[in-house]
Amino acid sequence: MSVPRDVLVIAIEHSRLIAGVWSRRGGSSERRVVVDEAVPAEIADGPTEAKDAWVVSKTKGLRRRGTPVVLVLPRHRIIQHRVPVVGAAGLSVEELASAARLQLERRVAVDLSGAAIAVAARVGDECIATVLTSGDAEQAMSLGRALGVRSLWVTARSLASGLVVPRGLVVDVTPEQAEAAVTRDGVAIASATLGAIDETGGASGWQSELRRLWIAARSESGPDAEVRVLAAVDAGAVRDVVRSVVGVAPATPAGEPELEVLGAIAAAVLAGAGVPGSILIGRSAAAVSPGVRVTGLLAAFVLIVGSGGYVLAQREIDRLEARAERVREERRELSQWYSGFLRQDGRIAHAERWIGTGTDWLGLIDEVGGAVPIRRARLTEVAGSAERAIEFAGSAGDSAVGGWRVREATGLVIDVSAGSRDAASQLREALLASGRFDVQTRGADGDEGIELSLTVRDAATEDDGGAR
Repeated sequence: MSVPRDVLVIAIEHSRLIAGVWSRRGGSSERRVVVDEAVPAEIADGPTEAKDAWVVSKTKGLRRRGTPVVLVLPRHRIIQHRVPVVGAAGLSVEELASAARLQLERRVAVDLSGAAIAVAARVGDECIATVLTSGDAEQAMSLGRALGVRSLWVTARSLASGLVVPRGLVVDVTPEQAEAAVTRDGVAIASATLGAIDETGGASGWQSELRRLWIAARSESGPDAEVRVLAAVDAGAVRDVVRSVVGVAPATPAGEPELEVLGAIAAAVLAGAGVPGSILIGRSAAAVSPGVRVTGLLAAFVLIVGSGGYVLAQREIDRLEARAERVREERRELSQWYSGFLRQDGRIAHAERWIGTGTDWLGLIDEVGGAVPIRRARLTEVAGSAERAIEFAGSAGDSAVGGWRVREATGLVIDVSAGSRDAASQLREALLASGRFDVQTRGADGDEGIELSLTVRDAATEDDGGAR
């Protein structure tokens, strides 16, 4: 693959467009031009075709023929997930993407039919996968067609922030949104959308998400994890929020922080290294579609074309593309069938947990009697109550992982004829000493009897029910 001379990076938010062209000059990249425009409301809220045409009009003349395009979307448009893949270290990129897709279909509550999936990194027997759903992939490709390209790369600011800080925590803030990522070895291994700065210039809603990411960064990089803030607006407020969570003053670059990640993306493309976690969509991405092995045949077709057999090669390519489409259609059908199976399996598991729960009232009364070593004490009245709830404890879309959890609380109210105050006290102490009950006295002790409220300790615990 040849290294391009230029790259066009387009960052689109709901009401803002930043587009820039970076060119290769010697061994480094140099920004040639940047367009920063507010998207008109009628365009931002209008149909996709109108927005595509507007973007093309604003970037007209920036791109030369053959210039690659990188589309930077808001983080919430792209799914990032860490999935287990047994033997990940020994798999090829295509095999790893296929295995990741199968795992994701069990773990995310999103239809992955027609989705584009890329694998950013291997972490032991896990991989970091990024997903662009079919709807977002089609919107991105619609813009690609309007720009006149057959394929383009899609990423997010936080997903590419490992190019700026190879190991640590990065917080990237634009006028419309804020994103953060934990990076390791130049790859974002965890990321999240934080939300926008509020009207008072604060970001109080960030703390919980930032704290989660900071804990992850510390576990990956230790106490010396680098923290960097790229804030295009309210830099002081952002630094204060980040400092309050991580306990150290974050680094802030000079110059134009909003272009820091975009420039790093461009430099990586111009160096031929690619952008970790980015997703390639378009016709050229068909060569790595799961279940279709076409790479070797395409290499043979190049030889045929060189020998003048272009027509034969094109027919074979068309045949393979038709086969790939059939495989994708079969996968969509199987995915729908499997989703139906999981729903039915979950209903059965839920019913089984309800059927399998219950309170052994006679056994409880016998335990109460066995815990009372006082012959003069006699139960005169017993009342019981039980509260029960069954909750799903599995992963999204998979009733076989984690199963169902039963929460149960059982209580007894007993009237006991003890004969004397001393006997009533001995009774209460005996029940507490059994370790089986929490005991509360209801009303004053009488000369002849006592009323006690008992909570069964074991029944208040959680039962995960096991996996089905």
